[in-house]
Amino acid sequence: MIARRFLLVAAIALSTIGSTLTASADTAGLTFKKTRRVAFSATATGGMKINGQSGDLTIDYSRGGNGKLKFTTPVNSLKTGIGERDKHVVKYMGTPKVIYEVNDVREFIKVAQGLADKQKKTLGANGTLTVNGQAKPKKASITLQRFGSDIVVQGSFPVDITKHGIEKPCFTLVCMDTTVQVTVMFKLNVEK
Repeated sequence: MIARRFLLVAAIALSTIGSTLTASADTAGLTFKKTRRVAFSATATGGMKINGQSGDLTIDYSRGGNGKLKFTTPVNSLKTGIGERDKHVVKYMGTPKVIYEVNDVREFIKVAQGLADKQKKTLGANGTLTVNGQAKPKKASITLQRFGSDIVVQGSFPVDITKHGIEKPCFTLVCMDTTVQVTVMFKLNVEK
């Protein structure tokens, strides 16, 4: 039961980020590349760590207004290394996708364009995370670092599953923390 609920929580968190990136037709100035590292971590009673990863993310970028990024991940993309757990995530999630939207990406693009080679900058991104059908504000810490023509973007944020209508996962005397830490890394190319 704990594993099932944990995986549901992890699916929620991971669904905001992933590894296969596609971009909309309106991405002048931005080219999204594949990423190979998306991770989540949670802790259960006794300090047991539960980790997993996702391998599917669509990124849509539109330049209108302040610029908007929309990240969408199918719940069935979550992989923990245990097939049965993966099935429980899909079964208990309730929705096939999780979405994270950032409605103002001007600063993000400006910082990315101005980075010198090997330079790193950290900033915050305010967005909306939709999990279990419930949309809530979510701030992410984003680190950008240039390597030649590539910008490596690494974002991280905690997800409190109870804020998305998911009860604290418990089974007998073992319970999982209600906070899941999510980290994602992807690459993009930004025109100066």
